[in-house]
Amino acid sequence: MTVRFRVPEGGTKDVVGYVVGAGPTTMTVLDRRGAEHVIRLADIVAGHRVPVSRGRDPMRMPADLLDAMAERTGVAGRRFVIRLADLLEGREPPALVASPELATADGEWVTAGPDEPLEEVAWWASRSGVRSMQVRTDDPARIAALLDRGFRELA
Repeated sequence: MTVRFRVPEGGTKDVVGYVVGAGPTTMTVLDRRGAEHVIRLADIVAGHRVPVSRGRDPMRMPADLLDAMAERTGVAGRRFVIRLADLLEGREPPALVASPELATADGEWVTAGPDEPLEEVAWWASRSGVRSMQVRTDDPARIAALLDRGFRELA
């Protein structure tokens, strides 16, 4: 979400991030750099929900760059990609996210293993400004599940 609030030195400040805590007098927002902002509710001037950014078309990503990311992550197989905005559409962001076992964020991309809970990985990655995901697998059952979720194969 985006929150605009008054600051003690005068004027206002905007923070874009995830609400990770709320109490009777304050709200805590975690920005994409990992900084927590504790904001007094009385100081909030405006705010609204912001969806996960769509980013660039993942089907246009050069395969060799995705291959390098997959190698750094330690995954192999056919390439399946999706925008995080499409994977997470209509879902409520969790207040807390756990770090995945087999996933790495690299710029606007996250590379995840096929056994990871992909929506949880997507929320984790979105907090760092990631906009697209690739998953690698050759397993026919996992491929079918990925395609059902909206992933597309990048040949």
